[in-house]
Amino acid sequence: MRVLRAVGKLLLLVGLLVVLAVGALGWLYATPPQPRPAEGWQLGPRLPARRGELAMAVGDAEPCPAPPCPGAERLYVLGGLAGLFRPLTRVAIYDPGRKSWQSGPPLPEPRHHLAGRRSQGPST
Repeated sequence: MRVLRAVGKLLLLVGLLVVLAVGALGWLYATPPQPRPAEGWQLGPRLPARRGELAMAVGDAEPCPAPPCPGAERLYVLGGLAGLFRPLTRVAIYDPGRKSWQSGPPLPEPRHHLAGRRSQGPST
């Protein structure tokens, strides 16, 4: 009889911990962090689609004979995760001169947690 009570209490405790963990994860998913201005920074246009665990790189949209070429620089946002662990092939390109986003060619395969590096112009 004591063993059954102990097992019952243990199951109740485990159930309570599961409910708390699921509630905490649900709350984190439902309330993602929002960007906010900070000293020395300003908010620009939002990324076209929400995603996380992505890569970013700065690259030149056209050949740059004598770097730096600020007018040619673009911010590339590559891959990432959407929703609950859905890898993406999406590429978004930010043009700081126009303060706008455009879609780039998709990655060959879905990727997340990747790294980007600076490019010196489009490949020919």
